[in-house]
Amino acid sequence: MSESFLQRLWRFFGGGKNTEFGELDEEIPVARVGIVGAGAGGSCAAFFLKESLGRRVQIDIFEAGEIGGRAESFEYEGKVYELGAAIVYNGNKWFREIADKVGAKRVKLKDNGTRMSVYNGTEIVFQSGYFSLTSLYRIFRQYGWVPMKYGNLAKKQFLSKFKNIYKNQQKGEAYDSPKEMLESVEMYDYTQTSARKLLQEKFGGYRGEAAFEEELAAAVNRVNYNQGMDINAFAGLVSYLPAADSNLFVLKNGIDEVPKKVLEYVNAKVVNSRVTSVKKQEDGSINIETRAKEGDPVLHDSYDAVIVATPLEMFEAAFSGFDMPKIPSRQFQTTVTTYVRGKLKSKYFNADWLPKKSAVFVTEHAKTPFSSVAFKEQFSDGTQLFKIFSSEAPSKSVLSDMFEKPEIVSQREWLAYPVFDPPETFSPFVFTPGIFYNNAIENSASALEMSAIAGKNSANLSVKYLREKFSESW
Repeated sequence: MSESFLQRLWRFFGGGKNTEFGELDEEIPVARVGIVGAGAGGSCAAFFLKESLGRRVQIDIFEAGEIGGRAESFEYEGKVYELGAAIVYNGNKWFREIADKVGAKRVKLKDNGTRMSVYNGTEIVFQSGYFSLTSLYRIFRQYGWVPMKYGNLAKKQFLSKFKNIYKNQQKGEAYDSPKEMLESVEMYDYTQTSARKLLQEKFGGYRGEAAFEEELAAAVNRVNYNQGMDINAFAGLVSYLPAADSNLFVLKNGIDEVPKKVLEYVNAKVVNSRVTSVKKQEDGSINIETRAKEGDPVLHDSYDAVIVATPLEMFEAAFSGFDMPKIPSRQFQTTVTTYVRGKLKSKYFNADWLPKKSAVFVTEHAKTPFSSVAFKEQFSDGTQLFKIFSSEAPSKSVLSDMFEKPEIVSQREWLAYPVFDPPETFSPFVFTPGIFYNNAIENSASALEMSAIAGKNSANLSVKYLREKFSESW
């Protein structure tokens, strides 16, 4: 006896099966999607694709390096530490929901007693207190109302517009370019001016604005992007938001656990090879050519859609079979993450004393071999673990000047994020029907949630394209 429509629907969505996406009717064709890059953007695109199409899509992920992309963690003395992105804002809807869905354990970020100092290359120009009221008083005394007003601009005006992206994407909206996406929520103009100009236009007449710009606001940007106040205003507000709103979390087992769990969740095939070519065929299919290592044979596979989820600046593959749109040139900022075990020397900062748990940020124009150094762990032998961000690996002599008996525990050099240069110009999200590009969004701001938003957009574009392609059989 043949199945009824309801029975087939029940079976399609997994009725009676211990599977997330059900069992596909053999008569329904499966779309094949290739995703290049297994970082936050690629894994989020895979997640949203699978959520939308279930068993109607098979996903292959191409990753020549480690799963996680620019999110990487390591374990030391029984704890997990982040080499890349470390904290997540709780308002980051997509990344938070994906982490929860795949079972990555979130932990609310709590105050561990770390006190912040701001160093201008000669002396400490600001230091927070041990109590929140003391810190607020010191901030007000030095910078007036400007930090609060800039924080409110980030939390209220900026974030309220930003949330409209989620509403649009939930409706299935898909954008051909970052400009189109940002204009739809009235945020494009933030990418066309600098954080400095925005701050001066909004609060230039207030007491403390110049000091806040040079010291506190710039220090936050140098921590997050290793750049100063000339970054675009969109990136500047994204950067400042966690400083303005302490509703943050970390992932117990590292942020890179999320991409790894996502790929298991969507049952993706991971191809540990370098993509050398992406070619659109005359029949509309897309051929991906790969090679595991130099000298190995070249392999080919065919897909119905392809998502490129790695910056083209780090992607050496050739595109062919279509007219490639104009891609604006951009540079990426080198950042080195170094974990050092030792004791921080206050005299290096021309200070008589530093708090036991110190995070030292630097002003915009400070001539220093680092952009931040932050306490991470206290050990029983009296030594401490610090995380350093810098533009190049700190030399042994620099570390010896900064620390007593320094020991490098872990180190990683990254091409971490674009060098922001407003007014920003953007690559399109759509190279040609069926080939989509996540990382076009990074010129606005480089962050986990921006990768997730781009992944959602690529998924929406792919779903729309595939539904048209398979309209007769789906």
